[in-house]
Order: sequence, then C-alpha cells, then structure tokens
Amino acid sequence: MAVKSPILIHTEQFVLSLFASKLSMEFKFHTVGHTEEIVNSCKFIGESIGISEDEMELLLVAAWFHDVGYTETYVGHEEISCLRVEEFLNSHQYPTGRIKLIQGIIMATKMPQNPASTLEKIIADSDLFNLGTEGFFVRNDQIREELFLRLGRSFTDEEWTKSSLVLLEKQRYWIPFVEETIRPQLNQNIYQIKKILGT
Repeated sequence: MAVKSPILIHTEQFVLSLFASKLSMEFKFHTVGHTEEIVNSCKFIGESIGISEDEMELLLVAAWFHDVGYTETYVGHEEISCLRVEEFLNSHQYPTGRIKLIQGIIMATKMPQNPASTLEKIIADSDLFNLGTEGFFVRNDQIREELFLRLGRSFTDEEWTKSSLVLLEKQRYWIPFVEETIRPQLNQNIYQIKKILGT
C-alpha cells in the first residue's frame, strides 16, 4: 500500500499521542514500539500473501489499536481496545460494518488465540511474531519485568525458562507463509532454551 488512507493517518496520530500521554512507564514490552512492530509485521505478511488495500486498511487500524486498552487495564485490555476503536472510528463517520470487522481482528489477539478470517490470522501471527526472531530473548525478559511491575508476578529463572520453552514448543502460526518463514529461528530459540535448561 503505497499511500496511507486518511483514516490510517488519523489512527496512527491518535494512538501515538495516546500512548505518549497515558501508557505507564511500567510497560516494558507492550510499548508503542511493540505496537509499531505489530503494524509493520501485519503489513509485511499482508503484502506477502496479497491482501487487498481495503483489507490492509482494516488490518492496520486494528494493529494500531490492538493494545490501546493497556492504557486503562491489563487483564481484558482487548475488550477496552475494541471500545476505544469504536469511539474513535465513529467520530470519523467510519462505516459500522467495517468497525465490527476491525473489532474482530483486535479480539483475535486475545490468548488463547482462535482467529477465523485471514485478517484475524495475520494479526494473531504478528502479535507472536517475536517468538521466532533473534530478539526473542530480549523481548522475553521485558515481558517478565512487565508482569512483575504491573501484576506483581515473579518467577525464578528456572520457572521462567521452563514456561518460555512450553510457549515456544506449543507455538504454531496460522498463516502458512509465516510458519515457513519463522520456523527455523523458532526452532533455534527452542534449542537455545533447552541448552540453558540442560535438556
């Protein structure tokens, strides 16, 4: 998509401003940088499998808004994101039917994932794209710190490493292109964790 649609321009500006003013500094993983990574992953996957510009708009609006709920709550943030995107898009006279599609795409990121449409599968895969990247271990440490700061949840190194291994071993991507692209590094990350655990 060579040119951003007006609603995408407004969406990006709104979310960046909201995160800058409302997102707690205790968020170490779910930052504006994470949202930008998801937007870029969605665009990459969408372009790679040939979705239309119309579909891309829906996907990217959802990607920008998918973690907006974190500015208000931790648990159940997806539902808050859906409320906020509806308010925002209604203020721009966006079609109701398209708003519902965007809300469905946002909810596809809720764990455990169960996406139905292609666009829902793209955002679901994008939200867990980092599991199969070289940056996984840095991101994983950020999530651990965030869980402690936001929810008071602490883990021993062994507990965290074992839970990370379970997460990686269970991960399957919904879009075949993503599975093929990510699988080699995902397997490498699994190997590295097993080395740490001595298994």
